[in-house]
Amino acid sequence: MLFLGSKTLESERLILRKYQKGDEVDIFDYAKEDEVTLFLTWPTHQSIETSKKILNIWLEEYNNKETFRWAIIFKKDNKLIGGIDSVNLFKDENDNYTIELGYVLNKKYWNKGIMSETLSLVRDYLFNECKASKILIRCNEQNIASYKVMLKAGFIDKGIRNESLIKGKNVKLIYTELTYEEYLNLINK
Repeated sequence: MLFLGSKTLESERLILRKYQKGDEVDIFDYAKEDEVTLFLTWPTHQSIETSKKILNIWLEEYNNKETFRWAIIFKKDNKLIGGIDSVNLFKDENDNYTIELGYVLNKKYWNKGIMSETLSLVRDYLFNECKASKILIRCNEQNIASYKVMLKAGFIDKGIRNESLIKGKNVKLIYTELTYEEYLNLINK
């Protein structure tokens, strides 16, 4: 796998770029919403200071070559509306890498195909340029909208599994994944 970092990615409607100083305002705009963070592993931000502290951690983590993290910019509004990043990285005995992705989107931009578009951009980059072997995404079984995003981007349902506590609750997670070979079949249809 090639660790090329969070290079800027672009589609007709979106720019995916590294987070930068000053992004805490837009981060707080979505992270303060209980509805947005309901199924996430992290709590709702109670203040902009929380968003600023998190942003500073993320900026520092760009020094780690294994960090893949993008801010999602909606071109029409020139606004940061969410994020997508690698939340786990697994290496098997054959040096094949699986990247687990997580994402969040400002609820004002839900149901517009933005996250499917974002996920497809990142998927293409990780397979084509970084040479990932597999991408994994998990979501709470009650988060049907996120599950639909995964399927729309070509990810394959691998079933529901019990997981450890998330925000103090034992939850079942839907696993989806896509191998490089499955990705080639998807794009060559």
